[in-house]
Amino acid sequence: MYDINKYAILNNHYKLLEFPTYGVLQVKSDNMKNRDRIIQIDGKENIEKGLFLKQASSFINHDAVELFKLCNGSKTLKEIFEMFSNDDKIRQFLFRAIERNHVSLVDKPSVDGLDVRGTKDFFLPLHMSIELTDGCNLNCKYCYRREDIRKSTFIDSEKLKVMVEKLNKETLSMVEITGGEPTLHPHFTEILKYILERGITVGVLTNGVKLPENSTEELEPYADKIIWGVSLDSYDPEYHDKFRGKKGAWESTVKNIKKLVNHNFFVRVAMVVTPENIDHLDKTAELSVNLGARFFTFSASLPFGKGKNIEWKEEYALKLFEEGNKVIKKYEGIIPIVQEESGDLLKHSKNCGAGWKNFTVGPDFAVRPCVMSEPKRDVIGIIDPDNPTKFFEDHKEETFFYSKIVPPNREICGDCVLLHFCWPCILRARKAGEDGLMDIDKCKWMNDSYVEFLKVKVPNRGDKDGLK
Repeated sequence: MYDINKYAILNNHYKLLEFPTYGVLQVKSDNMKNRDRIIQIDGKENIEKGLFLKQASSFINHDAVELFKLCNGSKTLKEIFEMFSNDDKIRQFLFRAIERNHVSLVDKPSVDGLDVRGTKDFFLPLHMSIELTDGCNLNCKYCYRREDIRKSTFIDSEKLKVMVEKLNKETLSMVEITGGEPTLHPHFTEILKYILERGITVGVLTNGVKLPENSTEELEPYADKIIWGVSLDSYDPEYHDKFRGKKGAWESTVKNIKKLVNHNFFVRVAMVVTPENIDHLDKTAELSVNLGARFFTFSASLPFGKGKNIEWKEEYALKLFEEGNKVIKKYEGIIPIVQEESGDLLKHSKNCGAGWKNFTVGPDFAVRPCVMSEPKRDVIGIIDPDNPTKFFEDHKEETFFYSKIVPPNREICGDCVLLHFCWPCILRARKAGEDGLMDIDKCKWMNDSYVEFLKVKVPNRGDKDGLK
C-alpha cells in the first residue's frame, strides 16, 4: 500500500485542461513517444474516428479536475483524504490515479506547481478543423461544399500560425487540416510542419490526387504525430473517377496512398458510400489492406450540398447496414474498421462536440460548429488570430447552446420514421424539416429543444430564425 504521509503531485508528464463542463488529463507532447511507459488509459490508444494517432487523453469530470488540482505537491495524501473526511470514493480515485502513474508520491513538498490550462468560464477548442482553402481539384457528385478552384480562397498562413500558437498555449491539442482540398494551399507543407513542431497531433483529410513536391520527405520526421485520411470510394477505377468527376483520379490516389505508406505514415482510407457502391465495400476494404492502410472507414453520403441529389431509400440503408457488418466482421483481425455512423462519441457527452469541444475555421477565419455546417448561415463569428481566446469568451452564449443541445434520439423522437436519417446530427434534423420531409410543427425534437442558433428556415413561411 502507499505511504499516505508523502506529498501527492500530478505527474509532470501531464497537463490538466479545464472546460466549463468537463476536464482532460493529457500527456504532454514532448512525452508522447514515451507514452506507453508512463500511462495506461483503459488499455487503449485514444484514436477518435481514425483521425488521430497516439493522442493520450483522458476525459474527466469537474470533481476529478478539482482533486487533481489538490495534487500540487503542497499536501500529503493524508491531508487530502482528511479534507474529504476520508471518503472512500476519494481514496479509491486517488489510489487508482497513483496506480496509473497520473499522480506521484514524493518525500518533500514541491513548489513547481501544476500545468493547468483553460477555464471554467467559457469553452476553448480541444480540437479544431482548419480549412486551408475552399477550392478543390475534383468535382465530387456528393460534395457538401464545392467551390470553383479558379476562385479559391487560401487561408493566410502567417495569421494561421499566430492563431495556432496562441490556442496551443491554452487547450488546442488536435488539428484536422481540410478544405476544399488542403494540399492545394501554396504553403501546405510549411503549415503542417509549424503545427506539428508545437506537439499538436494532426490529421490531414485529402482526396490524395496530388501531394505537394517533397511533402512526404519533409513531413516524415513527424510520422508519429500525423494521420493521412485519404478518400477512396471504390476498388473500381471507373466508378471512383465518375463520382469524383475526374478521369485518372483513382490511379493518382492509389499511387499516393502507396507513397505515404512507404514513408511510414499512418494512412486511413475513407470511403463515401452511395446506393451505387454498397457492393464495393468488401473489395475496397481488401484493397485498402493490400495498399498498407492501417485504418478503413466508411460512411453514407450526406444530404448537404450536391449530396442532396443522392436518394437514400430505406432498402438501401438496410443493405448498407448488412454489408457493413459483413465487412467489419471479415476484416476485424486484419485492419481496425470504424463505421463513421457509430454513436461512440455520444457516450461521454450529450452530442458530438461540434461548436463547443470542436470548431471549424474557414479560410476567411470564420468559425463554424463543424465542417458540415454552412459557410454563411452557421458562422458563429470571425476569429482574430492575434487574440483568439477573446473570440470564445465573446461567443460563450452560442458555444454553451451547442454544448447543451441533445440531438434527435429514440427517447425524444419515439418511432418517427426519420430517426434513422436524423440521428445523431442536429444539422440532419434541420435538413429534414427544411426539405419538407416532415411537418416541423409536429417534430417532437424541434418542439422539445431550444434550437435558436440553428436558424431553421420554415418551408412556405419565408425565413424564420430562432424557431422554438
